[in-house]
Parts: sequence; C-alpha cells; structure tokens
Amino acid sequence: MAVIKSLMIKVFVWAVFNIIAGTLFGTYKNYEGLWWQNALTYATTGLLPMLLFIGGVITSVMLFIAIWKISVAVINVKGHRFMTISAQSLATLFLCYYAINLNYIIAVFIVRSVFGFDPYAGSG
Repeated sequence: MAVIKSLMIKVFVWAVFNIIAGTLFGTYKNYEGLWWQNALTYATTGLLPMLLFIGGVITSVMLFIAIWKISVAVINVKGHRFMTISAQSLATLFLCYYAINLNYIIAVFIVRSVFGFDPYAGSG
C-alpha cells in the first residue's frame, strides 16, 4: 500500500508540473497569435518557446512513466499476461491523453478570458 501511495504522489506531482508547463507554453504561444502553427515549428522561433516546449515534453514523458508505473502496480489480470499489459497500456494512454488535453483547455481559457484574444471570433 505504501508503494501505491508513493506512486500516486508521483503521478500527482508530475501532473501538476505537466499542467503548469503545458499551460505556460500554450498561453504564451496563443497570446502571440500563433494558433495556426504546430508546436515544433513554434518551438524553433526562439529560446523561450524552446524552453517552454522542452519543459512540456519532459513533464509529459515523466507523467507517462509515473502513470505506467502505477498501472503496473494496480492492474493485474491473473493468468492473462496479454490482457494485463493491454489494460495497463490503455489506462496509461487514456489518463495521459486527458492530462495533456487539460493543458490545452486551461491555456485556451486563460488566453480568451485574461488576454481577450479569440482568433475564432467574427471580425464584424
């Protein structure tokens, strides 16, 4: 139980770092009006975008590893190795997708509400 508790703390910490890093990257990118550019193209435009992008990628990878470790500790289908690995993989991908998607939602909310920038609003 102590192992699962420590793994849950790691997942929580990396999720918080991932949300902060992703929100900073998305907010800064979208504030500059670069909604149409993909992340890799934008990251090569300067030092700050590159650092924000690298921070987002590192925290995403660490979050993925932390979620994988906790799914390995929690999910076990006795006698069915393939089912166990499949369930662990699906749970990990599902949770990482929603954590990373949360970054985008928060960044868009900040850009639209705080900065008043909405590229999809009508011009007239």
